Amino acid sequence: MNLIANMTPVVVVGGSLNGLGVVRSLSHGRMNIYLVETSFRCPAAWSRYCRFVKVKSMNGPELIKDLRELALRIGSRSVLLLTDDRTVETLSPYRNDLEAWFHLSLPSEERVRVLADKALFHSFAENAGLPVPRSAVLKGMADISSLERLKMPVVIKPANKTLVLNGQVERAVRVETRGAAKTQAMRMLLNAGSIIVQEWIDGDDRDIYFTLFVCDVRSRIVASFTGRKVVC
Repeated sequence: MNLIANMTPVVVVGGSLNGLGVVRSLSHGRMNIYLVETSFRCPAAWSRYCRFVKVKSMNGPELIKDLRELALRIGSRSVLLLTDDRTVETLSPYRNDLEAWFHLSLPSEERVRVLADKALFHSFAENAGLPVPRSAVLKGMADISSLERLKMPVVIKPANKTLVLNGQVERAVRVETRGAAKTQAMRMLLNAGSIIVQEWIDGDDRDIYFTLFVCDVRSRIVASFTGRKVVC
């Protein structure tokens, strides 16, 4: 009996370092792994553990069409794993179409929007009583005056991280004075639409940590991992 033939295949969308990590982790399961990307010019595409599948786009209806065609070629319902913010945002509105072809687990569309937008998440965190830096959300030039209540220095970030990943705006800018904060905020607003300005928290760059976790259908944590940022 061919063990691999009887295992549920996996389609990994996105070939970044995250995608490579997913492919390598899955390789221990010995299932068929398909890596979806627009180009071989990504780390995961060169892994010996997956089959590279080229698609025309990583966005919108075109990606949905290519994923459906891939599902037909595979011939069975695969697990669909998304490896970055852009693919989650892109595919979330099409979840009902995808569920006919793939096993896919996502939060509600509203929760995806909150998690993808720093301004929305800040409001969510405050309402939930989570400890977050003092911040101001600026949605336009009329909100510049809200910087007056913040203590300098501050960090200015676009609310939508996808704009950063697409190279349309800077990830974050630290400024020391109120005048510089106003200048940088106005400049970023031109391309970002909405930004968040947060008071700086002192600490060494080596002291930035993150936690990843997986929950079951009842929101109980079944696995977690805490790591330290080494590339930021």
